[in-house]
Amino acid sequence: MLTANFYENDPINDPKTTTRDFLLQDYLLRPVAAQLIRCGIEFAREDTRKLLGKEISKNDIFAAIQKMDRDNTALRLFHITGYEPLSDWEFYIDDLAKMLSHCPNRRLLHLMFNNLQYQNYTPLYSERRKIDPEKYADFHLTKIWYDKLRQYSTHILVSAPSPFRHVACRMGLELSRNREQAEYWLRAFSRKVFTTQEAYTALFTTGIMDTPRVVLKTGGVIAEIL
Repeated sequence: MLTANFYENDPINDPKTTTRDFLLQDYLLRPVAAQLIRCGIEFAREDTRKLLGKEISKNDIFAAIQKMDRDNTALRLFHITGYEPLSDWEFYIDDLAKMLSHCPNRRLLHLMFNNLQYQNYTPLYSERRKIDPEKYADFHLTKIWYDKLRQYSTHILVSAPSPFRHVACRMGLELSRNREQAEYWLRAFSRKVFTTQEAYTALFTTGIMDTPRVVLKTGGVIAEIL
């Protein structure tokens, strides 16, 4: 799976473009003719973003919220929970509330939250044995975040992530190296009573966490698995 923050042969101000993916800092540099801007924030803390993701500051996020109002565009921000303590996300939401109180948005601000999936082609795969279900967000928590932000904006949407057991099954299926492992995770995926603890235990007892790291070497549109 390859992802990018740009589209080839798609000019920045093409009036036919309705949705654009951007590095947030690039979005801040110029006006954009698009109805929806998508940017990855990824982690809650600035130091975590700098270490493992995109080097985005709190000021950058506030500037993006101010800019979406000036440009009259909707803004969708992607986040990855499950690595940092949930208390860090509480501070992040509090900061967003302060930003919205100073700069009400006219268009939709959509916050998307995905629970961390330790795919073996990401830098975070080396952290996989530190997995902790207590750090993963759920529907109830994102509902609390939504209710808090709704006090400052009527144009807000907060998407809930998949529960840990669902993410664990998906992780197990993607990391499977033989038919036996794949069939186990397919069965687990379909079980309606597969608990969080069962999913957590199975990640280690099935050997999924021993799947070797995959390194992607990219250049242009070419990717090579080393």
